[in-house]
Amino acid sequence: MADYQINLIMNIPQKNKNKIFLEKQLKANRNNMISKRIFIIALILYLNIQASISDEQFITLKIKKGYNQIINAGFINYLSEVYINGQNQTNFCVSYNFTENENTVKLLFNSQITHLNQMFKDCNNIIEIDFTNFDVSNIEKLSETFRYCKQLKSLDLSNWDVTKVTKIDHLFEGCNSLVSLKLPNFENSNLVSMKNVFRGCQKLTSLDISKIDTSKVTTMEYMFYEFGGGTLTSLDLSYFDTSNLESAFNMFSSSSNLLYINLSSFNTSKLTNAQGMFWLCKGLLSLDLSNFDTSQVTNMKDMFKDCQHLEYLDITSFNTSQVTIMDRMFSHCSELTSLDISHFDTSKVTDMYKMLCDCFSLLEVNMSNLNTSSVKNMSHMFYNTYKMKTLDLSGFSMEGAVNITYMFKNNSALEYINLNNSNPRNDIIITNIFQGTSKNLVVCTESEVISKQIPSNCVAVSCSEDWRAAQKKIDSGECYDSCSDTNNKYDYLSKCVSACPDKTYTIEYLSKCVDICPSSTYTVDNKCEKCHSDCKTCDGSYDDTNSHCTSCISPDKYLENGNCITKMFIPLMKFLFQLQKI
Repeated sequence: MADYQINLIMNIPQKNKNKIFLEKQLKANRNNMISKRIFIIALILYLNIQASISDEQFITLKIKKGYNQIINAGFINYLSEVYINGQNQTNFCVSYNFTENENTVKLLFNSQITHLNQMFKDCNNIIEIDFTNFDVSNIEKLSETFRYCKQLKSLDLSNWDVTKVTKIDHLFEGCNSLVSLKLPNFENSNLVSMKNVFRGCQKLTSLDISKIDTSKVTTMEYMFYEFGGGTLTSLDLSYFDTSNLESAFNMFSSSSNLLYINLSSFNTSKLTNAQGMFWLCKGLLSLDLSNFDTSQVTNMKDMFKDCQHLEYLDITSFNTSQVTIMDRMFSHCSELTSLDISHFDTSKVTDMYKMLCDCFSLLEVNMSNLNTSSVKNMSHMFYNTYKMKTLDLSGFSMEGAVNITYMFKNNSALEYINLNNSNPRNDIIITNIFQGTSKNLVVCTESEVISKQIPSNCVAVSCSEDWRAAQKKIDSGECYDSCSDTNNKYDYLSKCVSACPDKTYTIEYLSKCVDICPSSTYTVDNKCEKCHSDCKTCDGSYDDTNSHCTSCISPDKYLENGNCITKMFIPLMKFLFQLQKI
């Protein structure tokens, strides 16, 4: 009996079980068995082997020619066999030198895997992955699974069971050739983190994210960073439940091809970090954030920075009572013409560096009620907002400010600023606060520190005076009597001098001496000369054929052979956006 039992069991292959071979063994030994007990043992073994054969798990890949990585080294211990172009690889490495133009790799797994983190990360030349025979029902983490699979063009994960998955950070990041993506059904998932999920997916033609349960997700940092392109120009996130979202840091940043984002159902009641949320969304023409609850947000740095074609922004619902950082918040929103932030509670804000810098089209901004008592840095705050004519900062306090350098620099159209309650400290860094402003500027201030910086000795007026009357004095030249002497005609730090001192530059058309030539001028023989009106910077005088620009003022123009040429792309984008709304 023992001999028959040993013979039967010894003839059962322990690896790569062969169904036909096993059946023959059973038939050959069945009549010789003395005990039914041995037959039952053999039958149990047979059934177990059959189950293992039917449940065999494998993934099939297609890979380009060359020396390429197949799988992350951390998964080698999970592999039972590897077939390359049908040949079993007895000595398998994670990288292989493929000689065919297109190669098939079959990866067989011998253990139950609970995560696919970084499984195919940096496998740059995989062009196809088939998961038909791979069970993911026990997978808990999918972080970086396909990260930087740069040749992958399509991926179908629609049949995946992802009910146990909690993290999908960086899942498709860097898949910049991916055109078609079918996501799993995440409706009953336990997702808590979605950082960088679609980062760099610039060729997707569509994306259905309606079946993702985001109710437990706390972070979506960089989720759609550098996202969109080609025919995918809009993103509908109205399905998202963001009731637990805490961080949207750079969530849509650098997605310059997106024209529209639907955030109508966004619940931001727990959001604390909105830094860079829409930074460099250059294509956005409008943005409805009327439902946003920002009562817990502490960081709004760069939030709308470089939204260059955003023409209107309604942020009247914003509660900024907890915000401490607002630097560059609206910087380079170059097509915004008006902005009302008078309702902002800025009592905790410490940084407003470049907050409205390069808002080239801004005609008016209402910020009269802002409490700036805690702000330390106001440097470059209104730099290059050169279409604005009046600015009411009567509520501004500069008592806590450390740096207000270049605060109003290059505001060449500015006629009047109310700085009635500024009261900066005597040791404040205040270099060239009014550099590049209009010669006709009237400043309402009681501060001696501010008065000393004004580029004329009579434009600082008491705030009880009529600034229009002071404007008329300037227009008539009455304010410049002290510098009318031909021997002392140049204004340098509110003093009349006969010639500009060493290491300064002369602006003849303003009769001024400056330490640095303003924007839209070029330097020649220690003088600041005007550039062509199209130029932000230039390298010489202009003529009928060449403006000699080195950069353009308007974001709607591009530089070509020294001239600023109007882009055709911008009107086209606006036209397509209007079509999309019809």
